[in-house]
Amino acid sequence: MELSLERGYSSFSRKRSKASAGLKEDASLCHVCQETPAAVVVRLPALRTTKLSHPQMYCLLHYYSSSAIRTDVKYVTVLDQEELNRQLPAVQELFSEAYVSLQQELSEQSARAFSRHQHDPLAILHDLNKKSRKAPPAATPKKVDYSAGGFIREVPLPERLLHTQQQQARLQSHLISRMEKASESARPTSKISDLSRRRPSSRKSIWNVVMDQPTKKQNSAKGEISTERKKYAIHPDTTIVDDTTCSACGSHQVEIVGSNTSRNQDATKGEIWGNKDRGDETVTRYRCLNCARTWNEED
Repeated sequence: MELSLERGYSSFSRKRSKASAGLKEDASLCHVCQETPAAVVVRLPALRTTKLSHPQMYCLLHYYSSSAIRTDVKYVTVLDQEELNRQLPAVQELFSEAYVSLQQELSEQSARAFSRHQHDPLAILHDLNKKSRKAPPAATPKKVDYSAGGFIREVPLPERLLHTQQQQARLQSHLISRMEKASESARPTSKISDLSRRRPSSRKSIWNVVMDQPTKKQNSAKGEISTERKKYAIHPDTTIVDDTTCSACGSHQVEIVGSNTSRNQDATKGEIWGNKDRGDETVTRYRCLNCARTWNEED
């Protein structure tokens, strides 16, 4: 308490000294109070330079009670040792009184906290900075109809949103009707009344349909497979082999398609990897002119 009064008095004396006109500051007095002789001098370095700024002289009381106490010791010099020894007892007595008063306040606060919180000795740390907070204002009660039940109540929409919803509903119904008309027009007319009935499958093989030439007889027969074997015409330059017979139809009209020295086209993978020494053998390829069967024979 006394320390704060002393600071207030020092600031007031500083303003009064600056406001006084025609008086010059004495170099040997404290520049804060301009009354007490200076005991220490502080020389701070100038901003961004190595030179020291203008020295500031303080009495011992204002040196310890102002921001000058946070200055590094290397910038502080004792100006007058005798004046320092003379001012030191008063400063020590002032700080001792401040310490005693602070200790007394702490003991009183701890006693109050102990009386309220006997099981928590550290409750003083919580109660010192405790702020009184006002309770928030009570919320206004909502207008509720308890007889309405727990169903979601309908909220009337604004006129603009209602018009937009109606327009979207009309557009959607128009698109659905157009899609239904298009699907009905594109649907083929079916002779079968029952749509879930299975479609009858054709009895004619798809391979005979592709390979055989369509004839009137085939068209008249519904679903019948042709049993007639097709005979291929013999080319004039075809070489007929007499001593070879087709094992499928027994015909002797067999021609030589060609010969090769590799059986990769007529061998499985196991034969290729198991018989690699058969590369020098010659294999003749035959084709039957009656049934068009092809096979290989080794020479």
